[in-house]
Amino acid sequence: MILSLSPAKRKEFNAIYHATHGRLYNTFLKLTKDETLVKDILQQCYLKLWENWEQIADKTDVYPLLFTYSRNIFIDELRKIKARKTLLQHIGATGESSASSEDHYMLKECLATVNTAVKHMPARRREVYKLALEEGMSRRNIADLLSLSPNTIDCHLQEAMKTIRTIVNS
Repeated sequence: MILSLSPAKRKEFNAIYHATHGRLYNTFLKLTKDETLVKDILQQCYLKLWENWEQIADKTDVYPLLFTYSRNIFIDELRKIKARKTLLQHIGATGESSASSEDHYMLKECLATVNTAVKHMPARRREVYKLALEEGMSRRNIADLLSLSPNTIDCHLQEAMKTIRTIVNS
C-alpha cells in the first residue's frame, strides 16, 4: 500500500510515523502494560492514517489526530476484552461440565441464524447494525459517519433487532 505513494509522500508519511510513534507507544504502554496490544493499536492507528491520508489537510501536526485514532481503537479493544471476560465468567458460572457439545452446537446454530438475518437486512440497516453492535460505535458517531440523524440510526437499530428476534424466535 505504501509503495503506491510518490516518494515525496512516502517520505512525509515516514517522517510523521517516526516523529509520533515513540510518544504514542509510551503513552499506551503505560495504560495497557501489554506491548502486543500497543503494537496492534498503533498498527491500526497508522493504517487508519494511511486510509485517510488524502482527507488530511494539515499534515504538519497530526499527533492529536493519531492520538484520537489510538484512543478510539484502545477503547474498542477494551470493549472486546470486557465482552470476552463476561462470556468467560458466564461459562465459568454455569460450570464447564454444562458447556456440553450440544450447548456448543446450539450456540453455533443461533449465531449462524443471527448472521443470516443480518445478511438479509437492507444494506444501510446492516451497516448501522455492524457499526453499532459489532464495532461498538456510538449512535452519534454512526450518525456523523453516515450523515444520518441519530433518530434514523435508532430506527435502523430497532428494526434490525426486531428482525433478529423474529428470526431467532421462529
